[in-house]
Amino acid sequence: MSKIQAEMMAAAKLKSKPNETPEEQRRRIVLATQDLSDAAWDGLSTEAKDWFNTAIDDMNAKKAPAPFPDAEPEAPAGRRRATAKVDDEPEGPSDPVKGDKVVVTNARDKTFTGEVIDIDDDTIVLKCDDGEEREFTRDKLKSCTVAPATKAKADAKPARRRDDDDDADEAPATPALAVGSVVSVTNARDKTYKGEVVALDDDTIVLKCDDGEEREFTRAKLKDCTPEVTKAAAKKAAGKAEPKSKPDDDAPAKRTVNKGVSVGQRIRELVVADITATVEDVCASLKKEGLEFREQTVQMTYADTHKVVTLLKEAKKLK
Repeated sequence: MSKIQAEMMAAAKLKSKPNETPEEQRRRIVLATQDLSDAAWDGLSTEAKDWFNTAIDDMNAKKAPAPFPDAEPEAPAGRRRATAKVDDEPEGPSDPVKGDKVVVTNARDKTFTGEVIDIDDDTIVLKCDDGEEREFTRDKLKSCTVAPATKAKADAKPARRRDDDDDADEAPATPALAVGSVVSVTNARDKTYKGEVVALDDDTIVLKCDDGEEREFTRAKLKDCTPEVTKAAAKKAAGKAEPKSKPDDDAPAKRTVNKGVSVGQRIRELVVADITATVEDVCASLKKEGLEFREQTVQMTYADTHKVVTLLKEAKKLK
């Protein structure tokens, strides 16, 4: 494998597919590289960046991306190496790409149909036909079938060049925020939400949106985050002084999101404090502490924390 190819596949967390032609793989690498974070892009070698920008020009001109300059000569087009297939070996979930229409069946035999809006080696996020966005753990799916008629085409996605000093490609810096701020955020899929910040940390923002739903956003993936006005400032401007709450000496002390506690951080603390705790145990602790949360947020953060603990154990950083 070309060193440039290996570098770019590692950066984009891609794996080779059986029976995939070199041209199909290069197109997949180009589309995945477009979605790299600025930090990952900056980590690429000059040779890799130069190849990517040349490949982008080729795809915009409706041509196949050029081979990697350090690759061995490719076999004539149309020839593929035969791969052995074990008849009794069950096929795992297919490997769709963004834009594909897929049908997935989870471990509980529940089926969902929708468009792939985000995907990596571990998870797949669908915009389901009922309008909801759902995230699935790929290795827990019983099946994942791509509808052939809606298979995404590489040339259908507008391609863009990336440069180290291209300000247009840089994600806007997230401004300083505080619990109680009213903000408008735009995610990576250009969907905008407005609401009050009820919890935040260095990685996430949790909003109580205008539709009444509580949503959690990854700060680094936001295209825009614009503060509008704090709740207290809005009341003051309207001539309504914020009433001071009278302390209740008999009431037990509670930790609430309005005091700046991050739900995500608290979930991580609870998991680390008792690694044997279940998702239900964590939810019960959050309720006891008076924290508002979404069960999906608990499940995702719980799983991520256990992954980190497992990695630390494998690296012998933990006993």
